[in-house]
Amino acid sequence: MTGSFEVCLEQTEEHVHVWGDPAYELSLDRHTVTATRTCEDCDETETETAYVLNVFVSRPPTEDEYGELTYECDTFENPAFTQTTFTEDDISPLSEMDVLYMPEDLKVIEANAFENVTYCDAIIVPDGCETIAAGAFANCEYLYYVRLPKDCDVSPDAFEGCKGVHIYVE
Repeated sequence: MTGSFEVCLEQTEEHVHVWGDPAYELSLDRHTVTATRTCEDCDETETETAYVLNVFVSRPPTEDEYGELTYECDTFENPAFTQTTFTEDDISPLSEMDVLYMPEDLKVIEANAFENVTYCDAIIVPDGCETIAAGAFANCEYLYYVRLPKDCDVSPDAFEGCKGVHIYVE
C-alpha cells in the first residue's frame, strides 16, 4: 500500500442540554395544561400535556374585581414538570355579569324553581338560605358562578345539567 492517509481521532462531544424553566399553559377549553421547556443552547423543546382533574373557586369575584379559579391537573411524566396547580382570574367581576341576587330573607329554594333559566350567569344566595332543593337550578346552561352560604343544605342534583358552573361556599 503506497501513499499517505490521515486518521481522524477527533471525538465529538454529545450535547448536554441546559434547560430553561418550564412554562405552563392552560388550554382555551380549560381541560388540559401543557408544560414546555426549551434548551438555552440549541432551542430544542420538550412538551407534555396533562388533564385538568379539578377546578374550584379560590377567590370569589366582587362587584369590581375578578374572581380566581384554581385548576389542579394530573401529574406530568417528565419529572422536570413539577407544577400541578394553576390559578387564573377567570371569573368576571359581578358588575360585568347578569347576576340574580336572591332576597336576603330567603330560606328555601324549591325544587325546579329556576330550572332552564337562561337570563343569568351568576347567582348570589344569601347567608340565611337553609335549603336548595332538587333541580332548583337544573339545566341553566349559561350559569357560570354561584355563591352559597356554608350552612345551606344543597341537594346533590340542584345544579344538574349546569355544565360550566363554579360554586363557591362562603
